[in-house]
Amino acid sequence: VAIGGLDSLWILNGGNEKKEMRLGRDALRMGTIVWSVSFVREGLLASGDSTGTVSLWNTKNATLITSILRHEADVLSLCVLNGKIYAAGVDPTIVVIEETSARVWKDTLTKRIVTRDVRSLCSWGNGVYGGGSNERVFTIRTKPQSLYFLPIHSNQAVQCDGKYSLLTNTDHVLICNTKESPSVIAKIFSFHHLPITASCISLDGSIIGMATRESTSLYSFDGNSVIKVRGDLPPSSILICHPSSHLFIVCHNIIYRLETMEGELEEVFRLDCESLITNLSIDISSSSMCLITSRSTAYRITLTSPPSSSSLRVTLPIVSSFSSSSLFILSSYISSPSSPSLFSIHSSSSSSTSSFSSRSLFQSGFISSIASSSLGLLVSSDDSSWSIISPSSQVLSLSSSSKSTNSMERDILSLGFHNDSLRILSTQSLSPSLLPFKSKRFGMQ
Repeated sequence: VAIGGLDSLWILNGGNEKKEMRLGRDALRMGTIVWSVSFVREGLLASGDSTGTVSLWNTKNATLITSILRHEADVLSLCVLNGKIYAAGVDPTIVVIEETSARVWKDTLTKRIVTRDVRSLCSWGNGVYGGGSNERVFTIRTKPQSLYFLPIHSNQAVQCDGKYSLLTNTDHVLICNTKESPSVIAKIFSFHHLPITASCISLDGSIIGMATRESTSLYSFDGNSVIKVRGDLPPSSILICHPSSHLFIVCHNIIYRLETMEGELEEVFRLDCESLITNLSIDISSSSMCLITSRSTAYRITLTSPPSSSSLRVTLPIVSSFSSSSLFILSSYISSPSSPSLFSIHSSSSSSTSSFSSRSLFQSGFISSIASSSLGLLVSSDDSSWSIISPSSQVLSLSSSSKSTNSMERDILSLGFHNDSLRILSTQSLSPSLLPFKSKRFGMQ
């Protein structure tokens, strides 16, 4: 096991055997921190530190082989693929280091192909994957120059399709109105400031749910004050306040329904496998639902007595949403941007009746989120464009982002309809700092 620390790194090899490898005098004087370590092969270790240096060590005799300085700031992550070392960090430059025929380690590529800090790198298959502070995942395939961005799909932490909006942060939620000039009305903190795992708000704002890893709590809101009603519900990863005034709670592989805030939990469905439920959508009549598992499997559940389930034939499903006549499932694309990524499934079928690709919906950008509406399905892209797919599968383009040199990228967090108005909640990305990387220290900005 290799461990990086202040001014040193250590090798632990079974039992109590421990070897310490200390950095040079200059590094000791600067208070250098070893942020990342990675084994290249047996007996060879690579380390990246806060000076922007990648060092290679002989783990058998704890000696330094060579040091390569090509970054202007902290090296936060290292990765090894096919004998090559990939390094990146606060200085958003990808450096590739490999061994020459003369058994000398040299950097063979130094290329700035991202614009923000790179916090993590890993190898898989024939490519290297990385991510950082720009909320995107990039991959370097066979040739290091080829770069593809993959939008990250996750459960939305925002709801804006009702009278009030709910913004979820790490340990608290914010209740905002949805008038022409939105403002924060109330703030609710979780018990013991535990991280919030799920949250929800009803369309009229009267019911607010908030879950942590220990329990789920319910609050009532009258527009002015917030009152905690109960906090004895099981912990959950998904909370849905349905328009039918039912609250749906997902705990691992079980779906519960709560008809009233003071009522008893009713088990609606239990997944008979070891996978977890990662996404849940419910139709407007509350008669059927679609769930997606951690094993990339989608099921349609019919809430009969007893409930019945059927597997849906969709590749790598991410998120689902019901419209008035169909179920839509967003699927991750693998390599080709033109491949189908949004599938439409009729209520009486288990296979897709039509499919939509990112290219057919948007001129640029990829499908990033979907939401049901009274007009059809609302689809947004990662370039701040959105479209509506009507029940007759017609595509209506509502807006396209206008990109200019002075405009900054905006990320759409949530889309919804309320009182025939389209509500869009977005955040404006921070502009990159103009300070040179050498004047900044990671963790001290």
